[in-house]
Order: sequence, then structure tokens, then C-alpha cells
Amino acid sequence: MSEKMNHVDYQNYARGIAEEAWDESEKDEERARELIEQTIDGCYHVIYYSRAWDLVNVFRELSPYNRDYYDQAHVSLMDTEGDKIGKDETIDNVMVRLAYWILEAIAMERLEELVKNNENS
Repeated sequence: MSEKMNHVDYQNYARGIAEEAWDESEKDEERARELIEQTIDGCYHVIYYSRAWDLVNVFRELSPYNRDYYDQAHVSLMDTEGDKIGKDETIDNVMVRLAYWILEAIAMERLEELVKNNENS
């Protein structure tokens, strides 16, 4: 069994997704965004309930002054009404969606850095 990841591991993972998408898209921001969304949507941190719970708990348990990604993901979850439990769903489904939004927040932040660096070069 693999070791549990910490918030830095997850951040590096999500940033890596953004960097790969940026390279694969040949520096096309819109295409990179699509690739990031597709990659995160299919990653094991999002598709397996236990992994999603682990990820969310790591970010939720950070100090209140270091919960930006969790808080940002929670807002996205509410904006998309992903915080609602559907008829055939459980809390696991909500945790999966929250895990998705956490990784997306980190990856999109990294993409913005890459776009900005590209514009400045």
C-alpha cells in the first residue's frame, strides 16, 4: 500500500497536471484548461472514494490560515450545486466532487502562472 500524501504532494501532483497540459497543448490556454479538467476528472484521487476522502481531509485539516484551496473548492462546489446529495448518491459523491475542485484550483493556479510567464517572455 502506498504512503499517504500530504498537501505538498497533492499540490505538486496538480501542478504537474497543469504543466503537462500546457506542454501538450503547445501553450494554448483554452486547450490546456480542457486537458486539465479531463485529467483531473479521471485521476484516481477523484474516482476512488477513499482517495477523495484522503485528499479532502488533508486540505480541510490545514490551519485556517492555510486553507485557500479547500475554501476555494468549497465555493466552486456550492456554485455548481455539487454540495447537494442526489437521489442515488451518498456523501462519498460530494467528497469526490470536492476533491476534483481542490485539484482543479491548484492546477488552474499553476496554469495561470505558466500563461503569465509565457506572455512575459
